[in-house]
Amino acid sequence: MKFIVLLTTFILSSSLYLNAQFNSIKATYTFKSRFQGETVTFYKILLDDGLRSIFFDYDSTQNVYDKVQVVKKDAKKNKGFFYSKEENEGIYYAPIFGKDFYVKEDSLPTMLVWDFLTERKNILGYDCKAATCYFRGRKYIAYYAESIPFHSGPWKFMGLPGLILEIGTDDQTFMYEAIKFAGLPDKVEIDRPYSKVDFVSWIDYKKLYLKKLADHQQKVKSEEKEADVDINIKDTSMELLK
Repeated sequence: MKFIVLLTTFILSSSLYLNAQFNSIKATYTFKSRFQGETVTFYKILLDDGLRSIFFDYDSTQNVYDKVQVVKKDAKKNKGFFYSKEENEGIYYAPIFGKDFYVKEDSLPTMLVWDFLTERKNILGYDCKAATCYFRGRKYIAYYAESIPFHSGPWKFMGLPGLILEIGTDDQTFMYEAIKFAGLPDKVEIDRPYSKVDFVSWIDYKKLYLKKLADHQQKVKSEEKEADVDINIKDTSMELLK
């Protein structure tokens, strides 16, 4: 019995020591969005060196509406969501109907107000605690691993006392799930990916997006032959202007 206790203590202390030695982390996630009974799955990678992080797509075989196809990463313009913890600044590429836009926003950690729950879940062998928050019109439930001492996660989600390994909307319309994780002993160089571009705020970007959406809806209506056809194009994106 004493041997088992000592062995368990050694394993736990070794695990904590190894986690403390992480200089960078790399996590692979699936991102699923569900609409009208259909699910689209994409694959993402998160790199974090403790001060900077980047969340981006990568080349992979993906399940798109139950059809397997290869989707190539577009690295020319879309280099992912970059976040600097020192500057409290996030920047990313977000086109609107084929036109290029680059968004810059700050104060993300203050916008994500977390309420802690009692639920727990094991993800990739890590004991994860639960927390919930409301963010831009949707309610999210997250599971984070305190044993991975990086306060980040997929996309714009951050600020919990450990890496977020799973997060999704309460209606499961959107879901990020970690499928692979590695603690890296060396510090990964994460450079600012966007330069010599003009940035807009998220509010201005969203207002422009909604205007373009309304213009597109009006155009479709004007081209529709049937006068009694009701056309209503809704904003189905993750972040809503509410």
